[in-house]
Amino acid sequence: MQAIILDQEHVLSGAETKLAMAGISDRVQLRGGDFFASIPSNGDLYIISRVLLNWDDEHALKILQNCRAAMSPTAKLLIIDFLLPNQNPTALDFLSSLHIFVLGGRLLRTEAEYYALLSAAGFHSPRLIQTGGFISFIEALPSL
Repeated sequence: MQAIILDQEHVLSGAETKLAMAGISDRVQLRGGDFFASIPSNGDLYIISRVLLNWDDEHALKILQNCRAAMSPTAKLLIIDFLLPNQNPTALDFLSSLHIFVLGGRLLRTEAEYYALLSAAGFHSPRLIQTGGFISFIEALPSL
């Protein structure tokens, strides 16, 4: 398995050392870049982990559109993030959303709100994967 990690140059500082210490530097490429500009193409799996919650819908949509543009028809997208359930959110769900709001000025999105963003960005068949924890996975496929 090979991986490409895309992040801003200053974020990647020191990552090579950590990858070498973990014994995986030969399987991971570090790429400095801006996901609002472009994303490396032709991957089999694109993972966006705890990124979209930091951005309003307009910016989150741009990130997803850039992912879609980079993906082949057989690739998959996996979003790993906090989300609110569509129905019957608990008090803890609301407190989690409030916590994220205080830290970053954004409320958590519901499953339906993620699905709407995915559809607008050119994805279909979103599937929620429950983890049993606070973070959930959403898998989506590129529309043809």
